[in-house]
Amino acid sequence: MSYVGQTCAEKQRRSDFLNLNAQYGGKRIENARKKYEPQSFNYEILEVVSFETEEETSLALNKLEIYYIDKYNSYRKGYNNTIGGGGANGYRHTDEYKKWQSDKTKKLVENPEYVKSISEGIKTYYMNNPNARKEKSDEVKKRYENPLERQKTSIAHKKSYAKNPERAKKQAKKLSETCSTPEGRKRMSETIKNAWKTEAYREKYSKSKKALWAKEEYRKKMAIAYKGMNGKKVLQLTLENTQIHEFESATEAARQLGFSFSSISRVCRGERKQYKGYKWEYV
Repeated sequence: MSYVGQTCAEKQRRSDFLNLNAQYGGKRIENARKKYEPQSFNYEILEVVSFETEEETSLALNKLEIYYIDKYNSYRKGYNNTIGGGGANGYRHTDEYKKWQSDKTKKLVENPEYVKSISEGIKTYYMNNPNARKEKSDEVKKRYENPLERQKTSIAHKKSYAKNPERAKKQAKKLSETCSTPEGRKRMSETIKNAWKTEAYREKYSKSKKALWAKEEYRKKMAIAYKGMNGKKVLQLTLENTQIHEFESATEAARQLGFSFSSISRVCRGERKQYKGYKWEYV
């Protein structure tokens, strides 16, 4: 069992590891230190690098951390909480230092080469470890069972998208491409169905919709989007194109059958092939 880390203050890092009163790393290594005592571990330096700038040093350390965590398999069968590349550290820092570190990281991610190297390291790890993706997914799902974690992530994403609209467009495009495949649509459908089973999600969705419809701008937008839809007659057909019934509108079909108006409309517009085992067409 191993733990791999990186630091720019090795003496302090070693001292913190041996001191149980000092927090050292993630939850796994913290629990292991308390359970087995720090003296039970072999602490050794794997590699030392030196560059002229902090950016170059940090880039090299991140690459090495990802490499050694993969080599010793310390994420899947060790004490590392991540696959590495998260930045040099060694001890709990002051708020001032955290801000400095945050600003430095923001500056680093502006460098395409830095982002590319981290991305390639992560992709390589998941390619070499078939079960890693599932384990990471299970880990994230467990963490997001905590409402505070979900809220924290939501706020962070909203700030990021507001600051960088291009990132929001890129993420939307990626989601659209995922949902364009049968596997992606099935996975998304199952996720939504599971979400609707919880009362908290239904309540949250209802509140958000009411807040949207309270805005005049949103009502005007929806009026334009749905203009003419309620006036078009709709045919309900079998998958073999046998006509079953003709409705005055998609809304009327949804009301009588207890189906989703938007799903029927999507089939009529050619965005879906069928809904509830039927084909739907505008007359």
